[in-house]
Amino acid sequence: MLRKPAAAYTPIGMLPPPSAEDQVNSTQHFFRELSRFGLTSALDAGATNTPYPDAYQALAKLAARPAFPVRVSNLLFAQRPGTEREFYEKLTVEEKQNVNRAASRLNGYVFEGAGEVLVWSSTDFEDFMAVRPDLQPTDGTGACRGDTAGRPETVADPAARDLR
Repeated sequence: MLRKPAAAYTPIGMLPPPSAEDQVNSTQHFFRELSRFGLTSALDAGATNTPYPDAYQALAKLAARPAFPVRVSNLLFAQRPGTEREFYEKLTVEEKQNVNRAASRLNGYVFEGAGEVLVWSSTDFEDFMAVRPDLQPTDGTGACRGDTAGRPETVADPAARDLR
């Protein structure tokens, strides 16, 4: 079986970024679907290539409106290896933990603290037998392009290299 490490990420990363209005609209539709399934709360454990606060503007705009439909707790992490300390120092100065930012919902939009990746050196990509895709930002909007160039291979089993 051949493995293409960025097979799913590369096409998605090459898409043009949605406008701010489209981001708000799509987030609102996403929340509507969560509500339709009866979900009242969500946890954002952070995501690769979603820089805070830039990538969270749509969520912040919706939280400021009346009738925010879903409680959201954010757990954030540094987006690039080697920037963890700087990121957390800046975050602790600029953000207050456990402060509700939703206008109409108790604990509606809250920053909780550090997310899924405390330090990049201790994390693994979700496919341990594939090269970790490196999604390089193309501009300040959070848009990215799939690229694995310059990154070392991260393979749990060296014998598995032949499977790709």
